[in-house]
Amino acid sequence: MSETEDRNSRRTAGKGVDAKLRQLLAEIESCPVPPRIEALAKELQAALDLRAEKK
Repeated sequence: MSETEDRNSRRTAGKGVDAKLRQLLAEIESCPVPPRIEALAKELQAALDLRAEKK
């Protein structure tokens, strides 16, 4: 296999992986967030905002 063919093969494989990862991300993002996790995320964001204001 030539260097160019090898490079093209890796590029094609990379595109396939990207497509699968995008599909998985969309699936994950469509799932509901449990209430406790959402509450913790809001608490964390509030703490980060307060910390940023102090700097």
